[in-house]
Amino acid sequence: MDLKTRLKNIAYSALSFTVPATTCLTLLFYAAIFISSVVQEERVPTPPPHSDQHGLDLQTALRDLQIIASGPHPYNSHANDAVHSHIISRLTQVTGLHNNVHIANDLQSNATWYSGNGIYFEGNNVLVKIDGRQPELDAVLFSAHFDSVSTAPGATDDGMGVATLLQLVEYFANNTPRRTVVFNINNGEEDGLHGAHAFLEHPWSSLPKTFLNLEGAGAGGRAVLFRTSSTSVTKAFRGVPHPFGSVLSADGFSLGLIKSGTDYSVYQAGGMRGLDLAFYKRRSLYHTNRDSVPSLEGPNPLWNMMESALFAGIALTEGDSSSDDKGSAVYFDLFGETLVVFSLRTAFIISVVLLVVGPLLVSAGIAAVYVQGKLHWSFRGWLRFPLTIAVGLGLLLGLAALYNYVNPNIVYSSHYTVAISFMALAFASVHIPLLIFSSWHPVPQQKSIILLESYIIWWILLVYNTILINQYQIGGLYVIFFFHISYFLALVVTLAELLQTPPTEHTHSSNIHQHNSRNGGQINGDDTETTPLLRRPENSIERDIQEGEHFGFWTAEFLLLVPFPAILVTQMGLMLLGALSQTLADGSPAITVYGAMALLSFLIVLPLSPFIHKLHRYVSVGFLSILIITGIYCLVAFPFSQTSPLKVKFSQVVDLDNGSNVVNLDGLAGYMKESIVSSFPSTWNQKVNCTDVPGSLQRCQWSGLSPSVVPHNSEDWLSFNATLAGPGAALIKIKGENTRSCRIYFDHPVNTIRIEDTSGEVQTDYPFPREGIKRLNLWSRKWGKEFVVTATWSGSQSLSGRVSCGWAEITEGRIPAFAEILAFLPNWVGATKSNDALVEAFKVFSV
Repeated sequence: MDLKTRLKNIAYSALSFTVPATTCLTLLFYAAIFISSVVQEERVPTPPPHSDQHGLDLQTALRDLQIIASGPHPYNSHANDAVHSHIISRLTQVTGLHNNVHIANDLQSNATWYSGNGIYFEGNNVLVKIDGRQPELDAVLFSAHFDSVSTAPGATDDGMGVATLLQLVEYFANNTPRRTVVFNINNGEEDGLHGAHAFLEHPWSSLPKTFLNLEGAGAGGRAVLFRTSSTSVTKAFRGVPHPFGSVLSADGFSLGLIKSGTDYSVYQAGGMRGLDLAFYKRRSLYHTNRDSVPSLEGPNPLWNMMESALFAGIALTEGDSSSDDKGSAVYFDLFGETLVVFSLRTAFIISVVLLVVGPLLVSAGIAAVYVQGKLHWSFRGWLRFPLTIAVGLGLLLGLAALYNYVNPNIVYSSHYTVAISFMALAFASVHIPLLIFSSWHPVPQQKSIILLESYIIWWILLVYNTILINQYQIGGLYVIFFFHISYFLALVVTLAELLQTPPTEHTHSSNIHQHNSRNGGQINGDDTETTPLLRRPENSIERDIQEGEHFGFWTAEFLLLVPFPAILVTQMGLMLLGALSQTLADGSPAITVYGAMALLSFLIVLPLSPFIHKLHRYVSVGFLSILIITGIYCLVAFPFSQTSPLKVKFSQVVDLDNGSNVVNLDGLAGYMKESIVSSFPSTWNQKVNCTDVPGSLQRCQWSGLSPSVVPHNSEDWLSFNATLAGPGAALIKIKGENTRSCRIYFDHPVNTIRIEDTSGEVQTDYPFPREGIKRLNLWSRKWGKEFVVTATWSGSQSLSGRVSCGWAEITEGRIPAFAEILAFLPNWVGATKSNDALVEAFKVFSV
């Protein structure tokens, strides 16, 4: 054999649909997809040199962040005033250099609204307006909040957002935008999106029609495009150098699956459309003392938000229109390098076309192959794939149930190990059944049969997805759209491949009624259940069993079917894993996380099913070995660690009428009393009551160390007076020392509320509920303000309830019960707040 022939045979063997070629190509592609996706998921873009920072100054932003996040600074704290003063000082430096830059220290905007409870809030937002080159156009709003929760320095939530806005103010001051830009550096977001509500009362709130909100729902990592309002504003994010996001998170908000709230919802209710850009990973550190600058592990997260906000902001301010498109968008990134964006309307139209035209083209192709006598599908070849789906999904859901029963929280700290075990089982559960079918009874053209069955399944799913798009505007199932397209294209290529098979020696009628037997080619007219639909010579059938004749086709089918769907689902799975795995401490059900992992793992492997019977059997041996190792670890390992701590939530309630106080600590059931609460010395000589609360959580209560939130006796913390103001009306005066927050709890609903020295106007989108309210939250920008409230009710009964005020400063030993918890918590546990007040003191009233 000459060299040319030998090389030709080697190339043919390498590219033919054979076990070695299929195994090598599969392992190569999946390894590349997994490694690149994980690296991209974990990598935060590195900042460029100062000269290439697009006019931004990362070092200055870092200094701002260190000042802002030097310690907890909730709205109800003196540290909050210091951060407010720093922001004013920084902005004053900019406004003094530019005539078109205006700053407003908004100490006038007060807001009243109702959202379950009544809220009255006095804001002190810091606003900046930079006049654009065309000020007659709609403006663009940039927003972030400068308050933190009472238990965290707030580097991610939302110090990096504020530091970014300070840089954007300087950028747009030096580079006048086309549209006017308004900055709302607001206060009070953590206690109920208060600063955004107060902004709606300011005259500048009427200027913008689009917005960019910067937020933090995790602790560092990459900033994700959390949600968007429309296709046009989403397209503004395409210019970001390293875009990251998926419409899946937006659908999670719209369906109520994600419970977090951001200022985005207030602006959208106010008639604006915009983008919500937020950090989301490492939620175990979120709202704890480890949401700090050192925990960011460098400047990369800050630069990522600065760069993303700058380029998205430039696109919004320089765009031709800010209000022409109200259609929802489908969007997702590819490896953090490009953002794919198209409207739900476009997806709907293309889906309808595919649903109608696709089956017609496929049917025409099958008919063409049939007419030429080249269709050799055996009855035994059908239903193998559906049975494999049933077996695979059953095993994966069984593994999910096993983890949920034995060690439900292991995904909290070991999500990659859990994911590897699911992927190993997914590969094995698809490979082994189809390999057994192929070895036990090989059939002609098995690959094409599986492709046709898959196409039918995805066609049905596309019908369902199209209905969801049309009726509910849900775009998060875009993978169905792309899976259907991939299977359709691969099936078209397969039909073209079948047309290239050698013609049979028999006519169409003889194919139906005759076939050559193995014993010398005699005619046998007995049909059995294994008889092919179209008969032909047995040696031809054997060639099709090998499926290696047309090596150029199978590689094209593989490339059309496997890489892109696998990339989409892998990236989706990694995002969901990062977002959901550590929500278990908040009470989210673990089975939801494991069920999603099972389904996504199966979808990653599913495109390989037409080719997977050609993988070497040792591949499944390897995957089963991986499954055993990772599975044992996931079943026995402790689910929390110092890097992924379990979160517990603290609050303390003081009864000023009898002097008692109760510490409440909420956390996951099964860990609270014996593993956590018993660590605190104050609990050693007293009874601790632990009761179950919704969300697989447990609340433990005990008499705690007395707080010192006011430098006086506890009797002086809160003063009030409640009197009748007429039939069915009460006048309640309440004042707390060293606080800006008080509340009134009513034992039965009141019909109206009137707060003295306010306009009495209620925000339009948040009216007083018909059923009345049972709680009123009162917030003042001044310390120790007296609130005067008139409440009315129906009926002849008296009005009773509680008046309370709250305190949230943990400095100077003011809340020793919380200091004790921080000092004695196990290193695998972190503490956060349960309510906006760490300490709430109350008195009872009746009129």
